[in-house]
Amino acid sequence: MKKDCCSNNNEIINKESDYICYCNKITKQEIIDTVKSTGFKKINEIKKYLRDEIISDCVNKHPLKRCCSPEFKKIIDEVL
Repeated sequence: MKKDCCSNNNEIINKESDYICYCNKITKQEIIDTVKSTGFKKINEIKKYLRDEIISDCVNKHPLKRCCSPEFKKIIDEVL
C-alpha cells in the first residue's frame, strides 16, 4: 500500500510500518518497552537510548509532514 502524504488516516500509516517517529524509525512497541524498562519520561531520553544518532527531519520523513512528539508523548503517558 502506498503512503499518501496528504491522508489524514493515521491507521493506514501505522499498519504499514508501526512507526511513531519516522525520522529515527522508532515504533510504538519500542517506546513502550523502553519506558517500562528504564522509567524514562522524556522523548529525547528515549530516542537517545534507542538510537546512536538522532535525526530530526519531520517535514521530509513523516508521511503527514508533522512532528511525532504529540503521539510519542501520548504513548509515554499511557505507559506511566
